Order: sequence, then C-alpha cells, then structure tokens
Amino acid sequence: MRLHQVAIAERFANVPRTYRLRGLGATVYRLGVPKPDAPWWHFEAYGTIKWGSAANGASKLVEDFIETNYDAMAPASQ
Repeated sequence: MRLHQVAIAERFANVPRTYRLRGLGATVYRLGVPKPDAPWWHFEAYGTIKWGSAANGASKLVEDFIETNYDAMAPASQ
C-alpha cells in the first residue's frame, strides 16, 4: 500500500465497526467492515420501485457516513 493509502485506511479504522445507516425505508445494507487485508467498508444499495431509489440510498449513506463519523476520520490538527 502507498503511504497515503495507509493514512486513509487508518482514518477509516477510527470509524466504529458498528456503524449502520439508520432510518425508515433505507435500502442500503452493510456487507463488510474494514479488515487488515481489506481496509474498506462494503455496502450494497438496491431499489424496489424505481432505479433511482438505489442511487438515492447510496447518496443518503455517504451523507450520513460523513456526518456521523467526520470527527473520527478527520486528520489531527497540525
């Protein structure tokens, strides 16, 4: 892994492994959490009525993930 990838992986490691998108009607599911050999989160979104609902769910997930975990993932102040 490159140095900057290691730094990013370390930030993602600060996010609690129990993170899940909460809310009614969420069509996004957590499938995997970071591990030493795969330092990323794995989510899946699907749509039941229209194709756009999967994209809306993914967008909601990204917004919530950042809002909920911003402090944990933010680099330390210099």
